[in-house]
Amino acid sequence: KDGCQSDIAYGSLKMIQQPEAPMMTVDQVICFNKTPSSFTVSGISGNIVKWYRNLADVGSSNYLATGTTYLPTKYNHLLSSYSYEAMTKFYVTQTNALYGCEGKVDSVQLIEKGNPWPLAFNDNNYKLLCADSLVITPLSVLVNNKGTINWYNAKTGSLVTEKDGKITTSTGLNMFTPNYGVFSSPSITQAYYVNITDSIGCVSDSIVGYYIV
Repeated sequence: KDGCQSDIAYGSLKMIQQPEAPMMTVDQVICFNKTPSSFTVSGISGNIVKWYRNLADVGSSNYLATGTTYLPTKYNHLLSSYSYEAMTKFYVTQTNALYGCEGKVDSVQLIEKGNPWPLAFNDNNYKLLCADSLVITPLSVLVNNKGTINWYNAKTGSLVTEKDGKITTSTGLNMFTPNYGVFSSPSITQAYYVNITDSIGCVSDSIVGYYIV
């Protein structure tokens, strides 16, 4: 009221640079029902890294984990082995540990892919042979998927080798002809399994063919 003025108080405003988004690893692709690996970020210098499930949660306390690595446990799963794919996106930031400024956001994807559809035999999945027959009709499957076709000896559980027989291909077909020696005993049944592996390593269910002597 009397016009007296107080001493001047001084303050300062310090501008803190917003941290850059962490340097992310590449997207990850896994096959149906397989366990993912951890995502890793780099380029961090004492900052706090936070992982989020939803972009809308960035900046809140609703984060999944902290740290430079994160092993996904909550992600979109395929409903069945033959679904095409399910994608989950994770968001990551780094926060200045001293001032609490949260920086820019980056994202990475986890993609769960369905396995290839099982193969189908071109004709019957069993062959009847006479014990003294020298002519063996091959088991043949239709090549309806892109990938590597694998034949397995049911007795050993291993991929067939030259000792087991011969694999040949024809237009639209992949065939396996066992060696005559595997039928040295009468009244036997020999089974062979076949599946297909796609370009990222996902494997179809196996189907089985039989030779009955």
